[in-house]
Amino acid sequence: MALLRVLQEREFERVGGQHPIRVDVRVVAATNRDLGEAVASGTFRQDLFYRLNVFPLQVPPLRERQEDIR
Repeated sequence: MALLRVLQEREFERVGGQHPIRVDVRVVAATNRDLGEAVASGTFRQDLFYRLNVFPLQVPPLRERQEDIR
């Protein structure tokens, strides 16, 4: 998986390229799925979940944050 390689090894290769490119990136990902449950059921990769779940933020749905709607 290309994203996992970039997160773990901090490098990627361009399509058709022959030399790895070093990167220093941060990834912000959002979903409405319970990824812990998806890992348990086998529908989401555990190693990718481990890399993405470094600093989890729980944000209530907008319907519970009426003050955020102008």
